[in-house]
Amino acid sequence: MLANWAHVPAASLNVIGTYNLAFNVLPLVDHEVGAALVVKGALLNRIPEGTVYLPFDPAIQTNCVLVWRKERVITPVTNEFIRYFKEAFGKQNNNSAK
Repeated sequence: MLANWAHVPAASLNVIGTYNLAFNVLPLVDHEVGAALVVKGALLNRIPEGTVYLPFDPAIQTNCVLVWRKERVITPVTNEFIRYFKEAFGKQNNNSAK
């Protein structure tokens, strides 16, 4: 996705690592080991002082989905997560947990 956005071959990008939890990469960024690509909103209220977020211009957009089994019992914690997700990102269809 990034190579397409930059109009360069993927092999020309200098990717030195990956991560799956945005919060865990912040100390590396803070100590100037490298930079990180983070989805906007992934680190609300956890942004270290001095960290700068720069949006891509033009913006990079992707589609994300949150799915769960219709007939499965949903715990209160899971239900709250789904409610929070809908509130944060907007309800996209009428299939929702109750």
